[in-house]
Amino acid sequence: MAEAESYAELAQLLKSLPPKHPLVTITLRSLSTATCSTTALTALAEHPGLMNQLIGMLNFTEDSANTVLNQDCLLQVLVNVSSADSWSDEVFAKLREAICLELAAFDQRPLLGNSALLDKMFAILSNLSRRQLDALEVFNRINAEKLRLFVTKFDAANRDPAKSEFQFLPSLFVNLSAVSEFRKVLMDDSRLVIQRLLPFMDTKFPLAVRGAVMRLVRNCTFDSEFHQWLLGPKVSLLSYLLLPLAGPEEFDEEDTDKLPVDLQFLPAEKTREPDADLRVVLLESLLQVCAENFHDRKGMATFCLFFCPVANPHEYCFVFMSTLYGPASSASMHPVCPTAFWSFFKIVHCVSRGGFISNQLCCCSCAARSLGVIFYVITAATLFFASFINGKPIRQYGTPVKTLLTH
Repeated sequence: MAEAESYAELAQLLKSLPPKHPLVTITLRSLSTATCSTTALTALAEHPGLMNQLIGMLNFTEDSANTVLNQDCLLQVLVNVSSADSWSDEVFAKLREAICLELAAFDQRPLLGNSALLDKMFAILSNLSRRQLDALEVFNRINAEKLRLFVTKFDAANRDPAKSEFQFLPSLFVNLSAVSEFRKVLMDDSRLVIQRLLPFMDTKFPLAVRGAVMRLVRNCTFDSEFHQWLLGPKVSLLSYLLLPLAGPEEFDEEDTDKLPVDLQFLPAEKTREPDADLRVVLLESLLQVCAENFHDRKGMATFCLFFCPVANPHEYCFVFMSTLYGPASSASMHPVCPTAFWSFFKIVHCVSRGGFISNQLCCCSCAARSLGVIFYVITAATLFFASFINGKPIRQYGTPVKTLLTH
């Protein structure tokens, strides 16, 4: 009862004070710290009146030091609140609408020039767009031109991996990719949108950023009508999918010439994507672009050559097992990832239907050819028995930003 009264008094206090009053800043700062506790969030969820008051305090039209501090603390509270599942749909809908209205009027909100505030708004929307219907609502409230603008700002601000601005925008985009209309915005042939995001799949960028971009790309590959464009020269998706999976292995000159330019003569310090889940995402993306009738035969042949350099059985085994196990030293090996193993087998099966494996085998030694035939037979048998229990790929949406941020 005492706690209920304190929340009611707090809501009344915030309502009675002017926005720039020092007590408002102190109150918001205390709330931003308190809402890092799951217990506090659960208790706060029972008092929607306070939440409605906080939502009503969103104001990005006045650019002053006091306003920036207040809005920063307020957004911190809302990020923490949006990460909890204990709130009613009505409260979340109101918060989602308020944030979308502010982003839609981005050009008229001087305070949103502050990248830290803008990124927290992206984090809130990422939490509030976990379900497909919620993602559709967000997309409908923020026009496509604004979304393209945010992509441009993200690209310009993060070209240096040492910087970290708008880190939650890719997470929001992963959730929005549940909406087919948004995927069309990303893959607009007349604009540079998804092309601006693909470089962030590189391992030099933070795990959260490259992971979100990889999942975003994986969701886009479910639209088979864009496969030819994605694999074509305007996007060159194949190189971006393969580069994180590439290691420091060396190939002879003839094989190197068959690889995409971006995969040729990689430095000795080149490392494969260390996160097993992200390697699975990349393999699933490759599986999707192999699954339809259209095949970029040159690109897919290159893919087989890159992953199955059967001219040397020892090299073949090293590259194949390194892809499954991840980075390894001569003294240790990471545990095998069964999902990556299964995805790799399915990809090889899809590509082999075009005859690429057999074409590669024609140029190999007898030992390598025998190894390839055995590998293909095992793959076919595995696919046959697994087909009874493995359905079609299911689109998996972005992982929500559920960690409670601290101020």
